[in-house]
Amino acid sequence: MGLSGTFTTMPLVDLLQWLGESRKTGTLTLVLEFEERYLRFDEGAVSGIASDDARVVDLGRALLRSELLDDERLDVLSSEAAQSGRTLREYLLDENLFSIEDIASAVRDQAKSCIMQLFFWHEGRFIFSEDAEASLLGDLTPTRRLEPHFEVREILMEGMQRLDEWQRVRELLPTDYTLVYALGRAPKMAILDVLFDAGEPLTLGDLCLRIPHSRVEIMEQLYRAWRNGLVGVDVAPEVIGNDEERSPVDMLVVTATTMFDAAQFDEAASLVRSALDLDPFHQGARSLLRRAKEEHLRELYAQFAPHRVPQARMAFRSLHSLTITPREQFLLSRIDGIRDVSTLTVMTPLSELETLRTLKKLHHVGLVSFSQ
Repeated sequence: MGLSGTFTTMPLVDLLQWLGESRKTGTLTLVLEFEERYLRFDEGAVSGIASDDARVVDLGRALLRSELLDDERLDVLSSEAAQSGRTLREYLLDENLFSIEDIASAVRDQAKSCIMQLFFWHEGRFIFSEDAEASLLGDLTPTRRLEPHFEVREILMEGMQRLDEWQRVRELLPTDYTLVYALGRAPKMAILDVLFDAGEPLTLGDLCLRIPHSRVEIMEQLYRAWRNGLVGVDVAPEVIGNDEERSPVDMLVVTATTMFDAAQFDEAASLVRSALDLDPFHQGARSLLRRAKEEHLRELYAQFAPHRVPQARMAFRSLHSLTITPREQFLLSRIDGIRDVSTLTVMTPLSELETLRTLKKLHHVGLVSFSQ
């Protein structure tokens, strides 16, 4: 059984509750503007996570945010792992630098943060499929597998609690230009150490660049510290007279806008994702994503009109010998010389944009041809 819709017709909270109470097993695809995330469910619990954005499942980022490594040490270990021909995970375990439990905990903590961010998206669509063939996660790698699994009840309780508190957090820290400074220290609040080490008030935007956590988590920590009298806050006016005075998020959006104007969609989308990592609620970044999506779709449909019919140039059974992603393999399995582009865009778990981008890549490498 499958289910699809939008967050307007079925809010994320209701969707997760249904999956948990029904003890569903399958893959939930969440399409959010330029981003797609995939949650794997086993008997109603979240057992894995993936994304078309590799940073969501990057082990290095997980180790940084768990404070098991710093940037300098991560660069060294990543280089050593590459030279040895092993993945970072394999290298860390083979050299006994971290235990399996350490890595699993870091990955789980990173995944939980990514899942919590979904509660702040009010626009998007979803597809849940129990068809194993339709799973875009493929075989979950160790960096994507979650042990132990997340119970939906746990996710919902924390997600709703965060939403309930968020309005107060936003009122205290309204913009990137809000100044924060430490008034005291507390155990397990490294954010206070960063503020003390700075020796002067920092803007919220600068602080987010210095700490390997999501903006939401940083703002929540600051709010708790403020309530306990450990942080002071000054609301400074937004000074954007020149580039040096712009916040990091505004700079990313300005640069991304220039790239979008030059039709460099993928590069620009990457910058906007970075901006939204720092501020998921930045209206300029979100507006730019919507505009970019519309323009990118227009460009792709100019190349691959809805009525055109793609044809695979080799038998599907031969695809195992090729180095292609699970999503590319899945889309190729649906190309039969009969279905046109418009049909493919609505019958796969991929978004309309990602379907067209994948078709373009398959056509570019010669695996797909099109009727005239």
